[in-house]
Amino acid sequence: SFSTNALLAEIALKKGEVEPAFVRLRLAAKDLPAGDQEWFDYLKSRMVEQATPAELEHLANLYRDSPLTAPLLFRLARLASDEGRAADAGKWLKILKERFPESKEAQVADTPLASSRPVIGCLVPLTGNYAPYGSRLKQGMELAAQGAPFELVYRDCPNDPAQAGRMVQELSQD
Repeated sequence: SFSTNALLAEIALKKGEVEPAFVRLRLAAKDLPAGDQEWFDYLKSRMVEQATPAELEHLANLYRDSPLTAPLLFRLARLASDEGRAADAGKWLKILKERFPESKEAQVADTPLASSRPVIGCLVPLTGNYAPYGSRLKQGMELAAQGAPFELVYRDCPNDPAQAGRMVQELSQD
C-alpha cells in the first residue's frame, strides 16, 4: 500500500539509503491515487536532494523509464550547471527531454538553469571617495565566499543615504 511504501522510503532516507528509498517511492507511486500526494512529493524531493551525483546517475541509468527518474536527471543538470559544466548540464537536459518530454522537469528545462544558490546583494562603494575601501571590501568578501553555498551580487553604493535606500529596494526586488 501507499502508506507502507512511503514509510519504508522515509526510513531508508533517514538511514541514508537512497536506492532503497527510490525503490519504495516507485512502489508508493503506483498507489498514489489512494495515498498522500504532499507526503509523496516531500519524500521525492528529500531523496533527490540527499542523493550524491553518483547515486543520481546510477538510479537514472538503472530505472530509465520510471517517471521518478525525471527529477533525478533534472538535479544532475542543475548540479552540473552550478559547477560550471555546461556540456554535462546540456547532456542531462537532453536525456530528460528525450525520455520524459511530458514531465514538469522537461517543461522547465528550456528555461535557463539559473543558479539554485541563494543570492546575497552587497551595496559597496565602488566609485567615488570610498572606492579604494569598497574595492578591498569586495575582494575580501569574494575570498571569504569562495566555495560558499551562495552567490554575491554587488551594486555600487554612493555616499547618499536616500539613494542607498532605493538601492536596497532594488536589490530586494531583483
